[in-house]
Amino acid sequence: RLLYRSPTEFLKYFTCDTCEFAKSRRQQFSSAAVFRASSFLLLVHTDIWGPCPVPSIGGSFYFVVFIDDYSRFTWVYPLAFRKDLYDAYELFRLQAITTFKSDINTLQYLPPTDIGNLQADNAKEFEKLGRIIGPKYSTKTTFSNAYSPAQNAVAERRIGLLVMKMRALLLAGNLPKFLWAEAVIYSAWLYNISPSTSNDGQSPYHRVFSRHPPLAYIRTFGCTAFVHIQKANQTNKLDARAIKCMFVGLPDDRKGYKLLNAYSHQLLYSRDVVFHEDEFPPINTIQAAAAFRLRARDASDIPSITPHEPLPPLSTRLDPTIFPPLPSTSPPPTTDQLSPPQVYSLSAAFDELQLALPYRSPLFHPPTTLLAQHHSRTTPTPTLPGTPFCLSASHLPFVDISIDDLATLPPPPYPYPFPPLSAPTQPLDPPLYPPWHLYALLSARLPSDSSDPKNWQEAMRRSDRDKWRAAAQDEFQSLHDNKTYDLVPRLKTMTVLPCRWVFRIKPNGTYKARLVIKGFLQREGVDYDDIFAPVVRLEVLRFLFIMVAIYDLECHQMDVKTAFLNGTMDRVVYMEQPPGDLVTDVSRRELVCRLKRSLYGLKQAPNLWYWTFVDYMTSQKYTRLHKDRCVFIKTDASGFTIVSLYVDDLLILAPTLSLVLALKASLSQRFAMKDLGEVSDILGWQVERNRAAKTIFLHQSRYAEAILDRFDMVNCNPVSTPFNPSLTLSASHCATTPHDFAFMIGKNYRSVVGSFMYLAMGTRPDLAYTLQQLSQFLHNPGPTHWSAVQRALRYLKGTRTYGIRLGGIASIDDFPFLSAYVDANYAMCVDTRRCISGFFTLFFGSPVSWLAKKQPLVTLSTTEAEFVALALCIQELLYLRQLASELQQTSDQPVVVHEDNQSTIKIATNAELHGHSKHIDVRYMFVRDLVDSGEFQLKWCSSGNQLADFFTKPLPAPAFADLRSRLSIIPLSAFT
Repeated sequence: RLLYRSPTEFLKYFTCDTCEFAKSRRQQFSSAAVFRASSFLLLVHTDIWGPCPVPSIGGSFYFVVFIDDYSRFTWVYPLAFRKDLYDAYELFRLQAITTFKSDINTLQYLPPTDIGNLQADNAKEFEKLGRIIGPKYSTKTTFSNAYSPAQNAVAERRIGLLVMKMRALLLAGNLPKFLWAEAVIYSAWLYNISPSTSNDGQSPYHRVFSRHPPLAYIRTFGCTAFVHIQKANQTNKLDARAIKCMFVGLPDDRKGYKLLNAYSHQLLYSRDVVFHEDEFPPINTIQAAAAFRLRARDASDIPSITPHEPLPPLSTRLDPTIFPPLPSTSPPPTTDQLSPPQVYSLSAAFDELQLALPYRSPLFHPPTTLLAQHHSRTTPTPTLPGTPFCLSASHLPFVDISIDDLATLPPPPYPYPFPPLSAPTQPLDPPLYPPWHLYALLSARLPSDSSDPKNWQEAMRRSDRDKWRAAAQDEFQSLHDNKTYDLVPRLKTMTVLPCRWVFRIKPNGTYKARLVIKGFLQREGVDYDDIFAPVVRLEVLRFLFIMVAIYDLECHQMDVKTAFLNGTMDRVVYMEQPPGDLVTDVSRRELVCRLKRSLYGLKQAPNLWYWTFVDYMTSQKYTRLHKDRCVFIKTDASGFTIVSLYVDDLLILAPTLSLVLALKASLSQRFAMKDLGEVSDILGWQVERNRAAKTIFLHQSRYAEAILDRFDMVNCNPVSTPFNPSLTLSASHCATTPHDFAFMIGKNYRSVVGSFMYLAMGTRPDLAYTLQQLSQFLHNPGPTHWSAVQRALRYLKGTRTYGIRLGGIASIDDFPFLSAYVDANYAMCVDTRRCISGFFTLFFGSPVSWLAKKQPLVTLSTTEAEFVALALCIQELLYLRQLASELQQTSDQPVVVHEDNQSTIKIATNAELHGHSKHIDVRYMFVRDLVDSGEFQLKWCSSGNQLADFFTKPLPAPAFADLRSRLSIIPLSAFT
């Protein structure tokens, strides 16, 4: 019957795999819209454009658009990095809900894929956004397929139109390219007030607000604008009455115009403006761009500033040796003569112009930039070709350095990121190089949740404002209960420090508010003296947990509420009253606080709290250990009680529960305490206990998962070892070429290494050698170093639940009281030919401390290198033995040290020096005295049984896995 059918009809019943392989083509896209929303915010389109080759005024290289499908209303937000997408979305959501009085139901975006690039899954920031806003706001996120821009045509087309308008605005006025973000924002505003065929001839503004748009505000972008100087700011009757500026847009947070001072390059706002729309003022592009970059640099150092307060004059912010002033025959008026700007709250009623504007313009005010919210980043910002390179302070660790100090810093051996590609057409200012030698290693602390409010005003604008207010009220009440301060009249002679609220949502969902004084304004010798406060050492905590496991002790945890409020002030310090409306008595709002007790943020607060706690423990007959000044022990007829202190976290050990409860009751009478019961989570360590087997398992799986999430490695492929055994890192792998420097832009090398540090110091000895290798190149990492960091992250992905097992012995006689394994890898460092020392100490067979460290000197033989490592290990063992003695843990057994080098053992046990050893520094010869006295015993072990190999060299996967298990490093599943 098929023979009488047409060929086309026959093809319906015929399939051919070869034809599918050879003739495959893309399917046609439907020309009609699949769905058009019937109400506001039912569907939102979004996409990101960038990177732009030129940074904007606020340091942005990208912008994101959000388009309401029903009205086609458009919001634009410049971004410094793609990771700033979440911050932009939160701001957009706040503005959109304020505008439409509704919530966002559906968010659609196109995963960005570079054509010709195989990185088709390069959309991690969008996937992360979807994971956050889904459960948080019940927003459904749908993704279009890669290489299918037609599936997100609305956003694609809108970005194309905005970029064309932006380009036209810049070219029409011959404007500098760093104004591209301002031009995009103004283009979006023009689109929102223009008729649209998709809205049947209505403008998006008209569809949203049911009234005609404010066309009277339209001005030629970049045109000359003369801003009137208010009479109150006119100092001389002969002075000019206006200042010449450039029109760069419309602010959405006030009535008026946004203008760029043509002389000082400052952004300012005014309503009293006369426009010359056929003129465009000249701008010194290079100097203006440098001024904006330096301005962003200083923004994070400003302790307190109104979000829309104009910046100080350029002459007071720039070192003349770095940025010479612009030549001028007569100095023009400065923006200081303009009237102070008024600040409008976002919660206030918006007028029609404010609602029409697409962008709140946070990046134009450095203290409130999206860029500054990521304060722990160290990624350098690209620069204009041929201009001096400058880093934004929001990308660097907090370093105490002033602008004037920059002129005295020596340049690095090679300018970063690379020299100008072409000779500039005009003389450049002296290049400003980044002060690499002043950058400190980033803290391992992960950044806080970006949804936390940044100040009181933001907290009160949120939907959960009642919870934040309740948290602040609790803190405010604690201040009164502790009699933290007295209210006194303000005097002109007083130095009054400001304060601020810090808001956090804890992992358990608790809302926490903390009043913090801005102690960075304190003066040494006037407001404070001693500021040091110790905390319990991590190896001491592990030692205590081993005691808990093998002796089956009770182990509980307590937290001191508002610990720093318990310290009594040793200096007179005045503070402003807390921001907000918690002070209901209007007559008392003009008073200031004289602190009676310490407060969070004071430089001496930790010191005052520590000595307050010490005084209390001493009054309770507790003895402070000499080897750790944060561990206290008390012994009486009923037994012993041990307490460790880490800031405000207490760990309590005792053989019976009654002793623990008695101490808890005593502490609760003196301080406001939180009883956390049996220890389960301390300092980010998760504690698992099996009392029947007398074992404890310490791990940091939550912290490891947070690291992977922070650096977008959640979905990476795991590897079996953290370091490539065939790789030897050296200074030759550092970035030296323009290609290397360009590759490392945006790579958070220092942040990753800093995050690994707390893992390696806490519960992950298997990362110690890798961390030692990676931390040598923080000053100038290269692509090879970055690959090594990524491998470490992939290893962490596969071992994120690993930790150390403590205890588990049937009798303490089965293991030495104290023992160690020590090793050295001769001339391991190819740059300095120094050796790597490594050791691993054990208390009754459980790991206490470990180390992988480059030796401080060049040794001449393997024996000498081993002897240096042995001396370092014995120093650690001496400390642990003295610590054990103070904790009433003594033994007649000698301390056993396992060494795999026979020559080293013979030198340590033979009193006769010879030519091959007499040059060894005498500071290491104390080892021989300890061995001769019988306090230490050296035992030879084969290389296969040398556990310290784990810390001196990279091992292949089988050997690495074997030593890892023998060092009691196991996964959580193996413990449970």
